[in-house]
Amino acid sequence: MREKKLVTAYANWVIRNRIWVILASLAVIVFLGGFLGRLSFDSNYRIWFDEEDPYLKSYDLFVKEFGHDDMFVVAFEEPQGILQPKPLEAIQRLTDKFWHVAGVIRVDSLSNFQALRGDAEGFSAEALFPSDKPVTPERIAAARSYIDQDPLVTGSLISPDRKVGIIRARIAPVAVTPELPAKVYNQLMQILDEEKARSGYEFYLAGGPITDQAFDQVAQKDMGFLVPLLLVILGVVWFILFRSILGVLLSLGISLLSVIGAMGLTGLVGHKLNVVTTTTPQLLIGIAVAGCVHMAAMFVKAKRNGLNSKDAVKESLRINLSAIVITSVTTAIGFFSFYFTATIIPLKLFGFEAGCGTLLILFLTLTLLPALLSFFPEKTPRPVFDSEWFKGFLDRLRWASIHRSRQVVLGWLVFIGIFAAFLPMLTVDSNPVSYFRSSFWFAESVHFLEEKGSGGAVYELVVRGKGPDSIKTVEYMRDLDAFTQYLAKEAPGGLSNVYSLSTVLRNVNRALHEDDPSFHTLPDDNDSIAQYLFLYSLSVPVGQDINDRFNVDYSASRVTVIRALVPTRASRENMDIISDWAAKNLKNVKVEFTGRDVLYTNMGNNVSDSLISSFAVSVVGVTVLIGLLFRSWLLGLASTLPNFLPVLVALGFMGMAGIYLDIGTIMVASIGYGIAVDDTIHFFSHYREARRAGHTAREAIGEAFSDVGISITFTTAVLVLAFCVFLFGDFMPNVYKGLLVGLFLVVALAADLSITPAVLSLIDKPRRLLARISHTPPTADADPLAVAHRTPSRRLDVESATPSPPLGPCGTPQRRLDDLATKGCEKSGLAGASESDPGKGGHGHPVPSAADVAGRSEFTALDADYAGTGHPPVAGAGGGTVFTASPAGRMGENSN
Repeated sequence: MREKKLVTAYANWVIRNRIWVILASLAVIVFLGGFLGRLSFDSNYRIWFDEEDPYLKSYDLFVKEFGHDDMFVVAFEEPQGILQPKPLEAIQRLTDKFWHVAGVIRVDSLSNFQALRGDAEGFSAEALFPSDKPVTPERIAAARSYIDQDPLVTGSLISPDRKVGIIRARIAPVAVTPELPAKVYNQLMQILDEEKARSGYEFYLAGGPITDQAFDQVAQKDMGFLVPLLLVILGVVWFILFRSILGVLLSLGISLLSVIGAMGLTGLVGHKLNVVTTTTPQLLIGIAVAGCVHMAAMFVKAKRNGLNSKDAVKESLRINLSAIVITSVTTAIGFFSFYFTATIIPLKLFGFEAGCGTLLILFLTLTLLPALLSFFPEKTPRPVFDSEWFKGFLDRLRWASIHRSRQVVLGWLVFIGIFAAFLPMLTVDSNPVSYFRSSFWFAESVHFLEEKGSGGAVYELVVRGKGPDSIKTVEYMRDLDAFTQYLAKEAPGGLSNVYSLSTVLRNVNRALHEDDPSFHTLPDDNDSIAQYLFLYSLSVPVGQDINDRFNVDYSASRVTVIRALVPTRASRENMDIISDWAAKNLKNVKVEFTGRDVLYTNMGNNVSDSLISSFAVSVVGVTVLIGLLFRSWLLGLASTLPNFLPVLVALGFMGMAGIYLDIGTIMVASIGYGIAVDDTIHFFSHYREARRAGHTAREAIGEAFSDVGISITFTTAVLVLAFCVFLFGDFMPNVYKGLLVGLFLVVALAADLSITPAVLSLIDKPRRLLARISHTPPTADADPLAVAHRTPSRRLDVESATPSPPLGPCGTPQRRLDDLATKGCEKSGLAGASESDPGKGGHGHPVPSAADVAGRSEFTALDADYAGTGHPPVAGAGGGTVFTASPAGRMGENSN
């Protein structure tokens, strides 16, 4: 009772001060919007990892010891073969120009690759195709002969079929800044556009800074395209539902203000946008419009029952305020679960922005929206959800859920079992290339390298010896060479090129023996190893040396492996196989995997952990909250069922369709659960109110269907459309997130309208709960026939929400008027009707006629007399119970 008084007082306050409420709400948004200028985009790879992540720490150590592995790769195809003048001259020009790209400290290509050749006087290192010398047939023939015998070239700078040329440029660690990817990309595009106009080749780009720039571009492209598309779609849907242009402008206005406030808050706290958080505006727009549907639906219903705009707003607030607050908090819990549990930074930031945005939507829905609705024109068009066919559909669904409750529950278990069978097929994939639609330029480039080049991914491995100067010993080099040969010939994963110090020493040894192939072996003493390394460094130009292949104290060297692009799980399995081989066969060294590709591979562990922890927090938090608010642990547990089942369906569908768990799909369970539980809360809230009013469980279910069945159906439709807009994007985690959350919400709605009432009818037996209603028999002063003829018709007073006691003259619950005449009234000595006037009962009291309820909006609910008949009720049939809404806004129930 106290809660209802507070709600009524708040509704009156909003209407009484509506001008000030509007101004204050807009002032808050203007204040937050002032921080939009602070927003910036961060596409750096480090945002995907916590600073305490052990793999990131290992990578930082690798960068400190060997320099950065950050590079960009440019490739092109010549169907007639790369080893001819036209493509080689293009490589010469590009190699020279790439040295001037921002941050570049080294460029490797066929043009400047240092070929080691020996003669009787020693050996020399010379570029295969120096840019200051013409490409002649003789030089091409010599290069072809050398490439055949040097394993460092094929698979790295030219494809095995020699039709694709590859140029690799390495970035200096000190040059890596948030602005670098855009600089590198823009300079490259200018260079490559000029070369394309000259030679006609199509170029493909990949590598670290290119990946970062691709994330930046796809995020901005999707945001710029999807937000306007979503606004148009939701505007059309809103107009179809409510047939009001003003309603469209109002709902979209609330949505845009919510986005401005949420993004401004992000700028205020200093967070940066990333490819995950750019989906927040679309998400908030959908949630805001869906929230407006609940308020607007009850507002329109009240107006069509004769209330003016101000009173209709009060009625809508009275009915919706508690449920809207609860649903907003539970949705926010679903988002904040990522902020408190995720180890992936973009997910944490997404959780913060979406959670705060949801609470901001709550603020606007309870302040600005009702204040603006109070100015709505008095004439209200009939909304589409007021159609009889839809009400009839809900009526039949309600009847089936109650009378076929066991069959409904069994059917759901079978349905869920089918999808649960595919859960073992669910796998994690954090490969960044798979995050882009195949038609996006970056995905096309990587797939070109994968299919026609040498491979689309790289392993960096650190081979550590037993201490300083270890790499200068025979024991170390023999283990390194054995490992290198294993990687090149036996290791899994499609390894196409292995760059190792042992191969460089083999080349030097062969050159010192006049290019005799039989001497392509390692030197057999420590002094020779140290001398060979020194000689090689002296022989090659600055920038082409091997100083980045070992650390300062010579205790470890680095091995770079170009490999095929495979899913994360397969990559991790291959890494385990390689590590196990090294542990068993190498006695003097230890092998460590690192590099950016390895970072992304191991991010899959964080994805799995985030899924489990965020979903657990969401489920526990929502269940406890519902249990506390409804003061029933049974209802709290029951609320999990219709929303947990869609989780199994969504995850099972992913396993069945081969959709991986990644940074987008990981959010499906928590987001879907947090949003879908809103419908359950609305249903439970109206069900609880009806039970408090003295209705049986079945009657309470009927009232819940009548009050919220329509609104939760259309809010779900709005949210599904909002998420389906993601299907038009290029960032695949968001595409799959939209698809799966849409599926989740559809299944959750079906569960709310079927299994929820079925479970309620099973756990809450159909008996009267006379909560807050006296069980004391009527006093002698009471007119028994007045009570008799008031039963079973009951009117709920809007202000007190206290129903008239549904008691017969003997104080016992009565069902039907004829029961009163034959049973209850006989015991009281009262006649069922007056002999002098058949239209009156005993003592001349009038019997309510059909005219009494004429002109009122009706919804037929199942009467207990239909139990076990096997047939759904028909509106107006005998024994049915009709819930009515009078023009005064009161609810009543009449038995036909």
